[in-house]
Amino acid sequence: MFRLLSPLLAGCLFTLAPSVPAAPLPTERPVTARFEGVSLRQAVAHLFTGSPHSAVVLPNAAANPVTLELQAEPWAAAVERVLRAGKATQRREDGVYVIQPLPAVEPAPALAEVVRDGEKLRVRLERYPLGRLPALLNGHLGGHRLSPPPAALQDRPVTLLAPFTTPADLLTQVAAAGDVQLNNPSPGVYRFAPRASEIQVTPTESGELEVRFQETPLRQAYTALLPPEAPLTVSPETPQLPVSIRFRAPREAALRLLTAWAAVQAPGLSGREDGSGYRVSTRQQPRRDMRISAEISQAPLRQSLKLILQGTGITYAVEPTVPDVPITLQLHDVDVIQALRLLTRLAATAHPGVTLRRSENIWIIGLRQPLDGG
Repeated sequence: MFRLLSPLLAGCLFTLAPSVPAAPLPTERPVTARFEGVSLRQAVAHLFTGSPHSAVVLPNAAANPVTLELQAEPWAAAVERVLRAGKATQRREDGVYVIQPLPAVEPAPALAEVVRDGEKLRVRLERYPLGRLPALLNGHLGGHRLSPPPAALQDRPVTLLAPFTTPADLLTQVAAAGDVQLNNPSPGVYRFAPRASEIQVTPTESGELEVRFQETPLRQAYTALLPPEAPLTVSPETPQLPVSIRFRAPREAALRLLTAWAAVQAPGLSGREDGSGYRVSTRQQPRRDMRISAEISQAPLRQSLKLILQGTGITYAVEPTVPDVPITLQLHDVDVIQALRLLTRLAATAHPGVTLRRSENIWIIGLRQPLDGG
């Protein structure tokens, strides 16, 4: 929990120290700023605006909350303090700051608080999915209504600390925090939508590319970074992610940065040069964090396994000697490995000796070997 520095300063307030007449670069003048409950993406964007450097905040760090006050900090020190506050670190990719989560820090759960103080309402969100906001806010919007966002935005996390005086004011701040568009299709009804797709790739005199993608389909983003006529090969398993990212880098580094950004959204995604072109592929990753809900009634064991594990990335095998016993099972929001163990236990009840073991990355359903009698 963090406390408001002042009721008048809730939300986010940014102020830069007055520049001297010589107009030094942003990286050469001290920074005075206050960030309160803002996302790391917004805080980094504020520090890098007008800077000769550029930064890419990876999606798994973008919604980390930042609460911090800077007083006449050197620019580089201000960046480091913001990253520490946002539980993030940075590496350089051809001069571009790549902002990523601290490796040993577990992602914090989503958090939401709505506090009414008299006529005023204050909302605190940390990594809270857009799709859950209608249920959270509709009872506080005074007759106005927030409709569910489209499926592509359901899981987009939002970090925000904001007071508001009108529903439109609050929802406008939420839209900015989530990098989405707020529509008002009818009186009193609001809905979040993706921003308009935008592709800008401009060569600079230094030989770098000035890149701006906003809700750009992944394949189009790769095509825009490649030289004209260079072929792009994308494996069928690679999802068509929307990309929102901006930076300045040489072409080869730009391709690596796009791949690093996309790989957070699609684990197993990789890119490499392929002759005169570029190849993007996605190796399916085990999803051991996946939760499963299913109802199975008298289905053969092998069919039940396929139903439960399809699309999870879990590699499994059933030994030929294992009988295809019928399975009846109800699962509700169960971890995928727990579901596999439950199914094996049911099979063992129907045919004693059925076991589950793991060999490297493969889960094997087999039969327990009988002990030697001699």
